[in-house]
Amino acid sequence: MSRVIKHNVRVEIKANIVLELTEQEARALDGIFGYNVDVFLKVFKERMGSHYVERYEDGVRSLHQTIRGVLARPLSDIDKARKQISASPSFTAKEDKGND
Repeated sequence: MSRVIKHNVRVEIKANIVLELTEQEARALDGIFGYNVDVFLKVFKERMGSHYVERYEDGVRSLHQTIRGVLARPLSDIDKARKQISASPSFTAKEDKGND
């Protein structure tokens, strides 16, 4: 009598890393990833060598999409808030008092 044993083994490791950035760091990251990812990778490989980034190209592409999707809105909101605050008469008056 022959028995058939079926089994399925699946190992999955997931990591979610929460990264807190200052505005300056977020703007720097946005600036770096503001370029077309293919152009970025091409220039990186030309300047630094492809061996530094070859293994991580998929990750760079994914990171590019994430950064472009995540940072645009908060940075735009910061710009709008800063513009509204600087246009506020009470803000201007406080700034003027502080410069005496």
